Amino acid sequence: MKNAIRIQVILWSLICFVIVNVNAQNNLENIAESFGDSYFRFEVRDNANKKALSLKLTLTSNLTSYYDINIPIQGNLDTLLKIPSFKMTSAILKIDSIERYIFFFPNDTTKVIFKFDSNESSDIQYKGPYETIFRETKAIQNLFTNLFNGGISSNDYVFEPNAYRDRALISMKEKIDKIKNTTLSMDSKICLDRTFAAVYAKMFLLDPNNGMYIDNVDAGMDKERAKIKNRINLDYYTFLKDLDLNNKDYLLSNYYNELTKSLLADSVLDLPKTDQISSKDWMKTATTILAPLLGYSEGYFYNIMLANAYLDQIARGKLLSDRQSKDIVGYFNDKSFSDYLLYQNNINKIRITNDKGRVYDWSNLDKINILSEIIQKYPSKTVAIDFWATWCAPCLTAMDEIKPIKEKYTDVVFVYITDMSSSRTLWNNQVKNIAGDHFYLSSKQMEELQRQMNFSSIPTYLIYNTKGELMNQMTGFPGVKKFEEILRDTQK
Repeated sequence: MKNAIRIQVILWSLICFVIVNVNAQNNLENIAESFGDSYFRFEVRDNANKKALSLKLTLTSNLTSYYDINIPIQGNLDTLLKIPSFKMTSAILKIDSIERYIFFFPNDTTKVIFKFDSNESSDIQYKGPYETIFRETKAIQNLFTNLFNGGISSNDYVFEPNAYRDRALISMKEKIDKIKNTTLSMDSKICLDRTFAAVYAKMFLLDPNNGMYIDNVDAGMDKERAKIKNRINLDYYTFLKDLDLNNKDYLLSNYYNELTKSLLADSVLDLPKTDQISSKDWMKTATTILAPLLGYSEGYFYNIMLANAYLDQIARGKLLSDRQSKDIVGYFNDKSFSDYLLYQNNINKIRITNDKGRVYDWSNLDKINILSEIIQKYPSKTVAIDFWATWCAPCLTAMDEIKPIKEKYTDVVFVYITDMSSSRTLWNNQVKNIAGDHFYLSSKQMEELQRQMNFSSIPTYLIYNTKGELMNQMTGFPGVKKFEEILRDTQK
């Protein structure tokens, strides 16, 4: 099937498809029931010329969506980060021109050393789990891309979902067979095998109408004619048995989690919410629906499904009740599930408490129209929004220069927005001394805002009038005089 859509994004998901086998250097049983803090020690050495660098970590885990940590670097560095980890956290590390997959186990330390030689050439050393995956990062990415771009040749049109499913499964298995003939290490082969299966299932098998459209256009059909909207019946989902979702090869896969969330949201499967139902009753209902499709009625897959259902409830702003918390502790034999769910519930409880004041942590919320929500908080007010970061020196300098303006224009609401590129601890400390309302977002939320408003640098300012209309947008502080002039004109 020919499709290069979202290949770059999907490549990121490869970092978490590390599969443990009998020859692997780390035994899955050692992390099977583990939730706790991982530690990342990162060093930059021999940066004599103080070359400006930026470290970016995109982190994931079995039950954690992608989030970024960005660290600007000037000169040498020796830092230690603490990362909460459910079973295992995986990350793609980017610095200078280097990109690698690295991994973290709970209660363990992963170490990376980035250094320069006398010719200013860079090198990277890694001490942590799955060093073969670290070394074979580029080869894994290239093969993954080739598998998706290779496609299968067919001049036959397909109009019926079950016929499409059967053809798609044949294509998936043919591509997976190609992985076995590569020169990659065994860890990398199994990694790529399960990665491809999970991504392929989510992209194509869970959306057969879109898959048929792509296939039929590739086969020469007119695009309008190819827009088929068939009703999907429950028997279509028998492909789930072919994915072998209870296989332990999936246990450390974040995209396995993405697939789970897609299944939870699927309108045909119509799996229940956890809000008004016990864990036992939820599992009974889910098993009735899924067991005939999967061929089994218990296992790790079902636990992940239930845990993600609870996480969905929390993300919708409905915290776990005391009854639910007790139910969760009593239901899961694997303590890491209950520990992680209660941890996430507590994080959101703290966030909701913060929302009652002038500091708002929205990083764990599934919010879409963030700017609209912020502006609606201040009806009939002029609002000045400042996008900044704790590490942005021009941002902090501008804040100092604006202080007299804030004292003069007391009827203007000053709003400050940052994301996870700013250390949460440092942000909490700094905002105590910055008058105004503060919002802390996830990296994904910030990227969407930057896309919507078409900016990529900070500081960036948005000025809204009392009707909630955007009157001015500027990147870079224009100076005190110009900034005051813009505020004054907005209030006219």
